[in-house]
Amino acid sequence: MPKQCQLTIKNLSICTKLIHNFTSLRVLDLHKLGIKILPRSLGELVCLRYLNLSRNPIVKLPSSITRLLNLLSLYVSWCDKLLMLPKDTYKLSNLRHLYIKGCDALRHMPADWEA
Repeated sequence: MPKQCQLTIKNLSICTKLIHNFTSLRVLDLHKLGIKILPRSLGELVCLRYLNLSRNPIVKLPSSITRLLNLLSLYVSWCDKLLMLPKDTYKLSNLRHLYIKGCDALRHMPADWEA
């Protein structure tokens, strides 16, 4: 089993540099790290299949997240400040699992979302 490491990111520029170095990343688990803002560069992780952002005080996901065309699972559960998903979320054509439990501020899905 591969070793896991825990990474605390306190600075967006550091996070952006890390993303540039790991463009082939397939799994990214950032749950419960106190992240409020995600960098736009997150959309450059085009190989990403699993993204866990649960239990963070995120208000808005960057629209660049809709470029993650290989994304299968997106966890934003208990992001209780999340207001909305990006309007182009429908572009995530391979998305099979969207976990939004506990997103009490989330009021609607994007208009072009096909269930």
